[in-house]
Amino acid sequence: MNYITQLPDMLDARQLINMQHVSNGVKIIDTSATYIDEAVEIAFGVVIYPGVILEGCTKIGEGAVIGANSHLRDTIVEKGAYIHHSVAIGAYIGENTEVGPFAYLRPNTNLADTVKLVVLMK
Repeated sequence: MNYITQLPDMLDARQLINMQHVSNGVKIIDTSATYIDEAVEIAFGVVIYPGVILEGCTKIGEGAVIGANSHLRDTIVEKGAYIHHSVAIGAYIGENTEVGPFAYLRPNTNLADTVKLVVLMK
């Protein structure tokens, strides 16, 4: 496999996935700086900022905001949630919940509705 010759096709596939989500009512601020796996489900009205990576069986509910440089894998984000520059792997994030910045949600993390998770640094 020659990744150099296949790179343009890979970029086109990524852009096609991103544009499909845009046509379904998702606002992607920078489609060239956003990576979304084919299996990811994103509802209408979601906003995705640059540098976001969405992988695996991730599902994002209506009106959620995924902030810059967030990385979600196999994670459910319910409607109205806001993720700030954070990582979530195998997590559940309830409705209207705010995560981050700089949070790391481990597998099986379960955040209820209307929670505010903030990471305090010394």
